[in-house]
Order: sequence, then C-alpha cells, then structure tokens
Amino acid sequence: MRVLVLIAVLLGCVTSAGAQTPGQFSEGAKRAAADLQRVITDTREGPPGKFYKVTYRLDGATWDVKKTDSMLNPVQAVVKAEIVSAASTPFATREDAERADTQTVGSTKLELTYVPSVTGWKFLEGRLYADPLRTWLPVEYGKCSEKKAFICSVVEAFSVKK
Repeated sequence: MRVLVLIAVLLGCVTSAGAQTPGQFSEGAKRAAADLQRVITDTREGPPGKFYKVTYRLDGATWDVKKTDSMLNPVQAVVKAEIVSAASTPFATREDAERADTQTVGSTKLELTYVPSVTGWKFLEGRLYADPLRTWLPVEYGKCSEKKAFICSVVEAFSVKK
C-alpha cells in the first residue's frame, strides 16, 4: 500500500512540475476571451449554386480554476461560454454573400476543461449543448471540419502555452 501511495505522490510531482499556475491560466484566458469576442466571418457554398455568409463569436466567457480530488490532475480550469452564430440568406454569387447582412440563428453553450502540463494548459475534455437535441455532446478536438473550425479555434485559444 505504501508503494502505491509513493508512486501516486511521485506521479503528481512529475505531472505538475513546471506547470503553469492558476493565475497564468486566468491571464491567458482573458486574452483568449477578448480575442474571440471579435466576429469571425466565413462565406460558404450552400444549396447548389448558392452562397451564404456565416459569422461566429464567443460570448460571455467565464473560467474557474479549482482543485480536484484527482491525484493525476489536482487542478483543473473550466471554461464556460456561448458561441453565437448568424447567417445571411443564400445569394447567387460569393461576392453578394460577403456583402450581406446576417441575422442571429442561434447559440451553443460550450464547456471546456483544461489541466496544467509542462508546456502550459492542455485541453482535457469538452462538451457543447445541442439545442435541437436538448442534450450535451462531446467536443471532438482534433476532428475539425469546416463547420467545427470555430469550436476548434476556441479550444486552441484557451490552451494557454508557456
């Protein structure tokens, strides 16, 4: 039993050695939240021969760094935010779509969990609320399609590096 406790203590020391402090996460999170409040605009091809403009922005980002009961990850940072998306009506040309106004079409709740590592804070897990399904779905970071690119950029922005 003593051997297991010793291994767990050593493992905790190795994983947290050189890791960033909660204050460093908060400073990086402030920068990421401010940067992601700007509107990201994309023009996409929709129905055959039609184009539409889509915008995304992060709204109401909050974060909390707290201690956990886990010996492997004794500290975690949880980021909560909302992704607000807007879209235009379809247009015949890409140029017309790029000039178009957009209207808010919905928002998605997002929760991301990070843990300290030697290189900074790394993404552990995340989930987003799918309103039409009325359920939480996992964030699959690393499987970034065109439609998920903004979510992946949010995950990366809060992965505060040293």
